[in-house]
Amino acid sequence: MSLTLNIQNSFSFKTFMMGLLGASLLYALLFLYLFLVQDQTLEHLESRLASQTILIDRQGSATHETEASNNQSHSDEALGPPTPTPETEESLEDLVGRQAKSLRAAPVAGFFEETKNGLLPIAKSPMQTPFQVYKKPFILNRSKPFIAVAMNNFGLSKELSNAMIEELPSSVSFILSPYTATPEKWVQKAREAGHEIWLHIPIENNRFPIEDPGAKGLLTRVSLQYNQDRLQWLLGRATGYTGITAFTDSALDNSGTMFKNMARDTFGRGLGYFELNTAEDNFFKDIAQETATPYTQASAIVDFIDPQSENLKAVQAKINSEGGAIIVVNPSPRNIPSLKRWLESMERRGTLPIPVSAIADPDIERN
Repeated sequence: MSLTLNIQNSFSFKTFMMGLLGASLLYALLFLYLFLVQDQTLEHLESRLASQTILIDRQGSATHETEASNNQSHSDEALGPPTPTPETEESLEDLVGRQAKSLRAAPVAGFFEETKNGLLPIAKSPMQTPFQVYKKPFILNRSKPFIAVAMNNFGLSKELSNAMIEELPSSVSFILSPYTATPEKWVQKAREAGHEIWLHIPIENNRFPIEDPGAKGLLTRVSLQYNQDRLQWLLGRATGYTGITAFTDSALDNSGTMFKNMARDTFGRGLGYFELNTAEDNFFKDIAQETATPYTQASAIVDFIDPQSENLKAVQAKINSEGGAIIVVNPSPRNIPSLKRWLESMERRGTLPIPVSAIADPDIERN
C-alpha cells in the first residue's frame, strides 16, 4: 500500500500530457520542414544521377555519350553518379565496333526468289547482283601487297566456328559448309562480325570415291535432274553469301555439257565463283569468264599455319613476285590463333589482309 502511494505521489498526469504535447509539436514542425524542402532535396539527388545513351544509325555507325538527366526517375540504389568500370567501357566499345564493321542483314529484298528448297539468290540486273550486295565493301590498292584468306568448313564445328568469328579480323572470308545444321545462324553471326561468306558446293573430282562429296554432292554419272535438285538444295541452305566455291578438275569432262549448263544457270544468278583447285585444270574458269562472273582462284590450301613451312614460304614468294596471294586455311584449335598472329605480322611488314571478293570483283576500283 505504501509503494502504491509513493508511485502516485511521484507521477503527475498533467506533466506527462504536457511532455507528450511538446513532443508531438516538435515532430509536427519537423515534418512540416521536410515537406517544404522536399522539392529541393529531390532535385538535388536527381541532378547527381547520370544516364548513358547509345546512338546507333542504320548504316552501322555508332556513338555514345554520358549526360546528366533531370527527368530520370529517382533510384534508391543510386545516390550519386556511377563510376564506369572497365567491363562497362569495353562492352560499349565492342558494341560500337560490331556495328561499325557489320555487313547488311540478309536476305535483301529483290535479290532472292522463293522455292521449295528455300530462298535462292537472283540478280536484279547485271549491275545489281547478290555478289555486289553481299560482298564485304573494300577498295583494293594494287600498289600494295595483299593477302586474302578464306577459312574452310565454317559452321561444321560450333567451337571452331565461334573462335573464327571472335578471334580473326573481319577481312578473313569464311567458306560455309552446306552440311552444317544451322547455316542461316552462322551466316548471320559471321556477317554481324564483318566476315563475308562463300557457300561451298561439293562436287565429284578425280579422287572420288576416296574423297566423297557427301549426301548432296554433285556427281558425274547421274541425270541432269538429279544434280539440279541437289544444286537447288545446296543454294537454298542460307542467304547472304557472296558466291559459291568448289574444287573442280578434269573429272567433270565426262559430263561436260551438264556441268557447263548448270554453271551458266548458277552464275546467271549473280554470284561470284571462287575455285579451290590451285592447278590450271579447273573446270569453271572459262565459263566464269564467258559469263562475266566475278572469279578468283586459290593460290594454296594450308593445313597448318607455320611461317617457316614450305607452304607459307611459297605464299610469301607469290606475294613478292605477283603482289598478292589467296589462301584457304583448314580450321583447327591451333590454326586460328596462329593465323591471327601471322596476319598481324604480315600487316606490320606492309602486306594488307583483304576479303576474297576484292580479288574476284572485275569492276572494283583499284588505286
